[in-house]
Amino acid sequence: MSDQNTKGIATLRARLADSHPKFAAADAFEHEIEGACMRLRGNLKAARKSLGIDQSSLAEKMQVGQPMISRIENGTGDIGVKTLYRYVNALGLALVVDIQMSADRTQTPSPEPTATAVGEALEN
Repeated sequence: MSDQNTKGIATLRARLADSHPKFAAADAFEHEIEGACMRLRGNLKAARKSLGIDQSSLAEKMQVGQPMISRIENGTGDIGVKTLYRYVNALGLALVVDIQMSADRTQTPSPEPTATAVGEALEN
């Protein structure tokens, strides 16, 4: 995506957030999730490096190409649970998932208001 397109999307998101509180809440939550994915990617890379395993060796163990390892470690967006499991397993580690109630969040925003807010904004 070009820088111009990215700026245009950022501008639209800001306008939507200013005029639609539900969109603002959903957008903030999306940024929080993306931050968690980025931290997870960093942790995966750090674990691989601490074990002295290069991307090519890990790719061979996972039976994927080295560019896939780079995308897992440096990409954006969601990391699939199956991909995460395969990556960790190939390192000889165990994947542990622990779900806890957050002290500051008892309910997450629904994605539906976001879609509604985008539709309304595009109509205006």
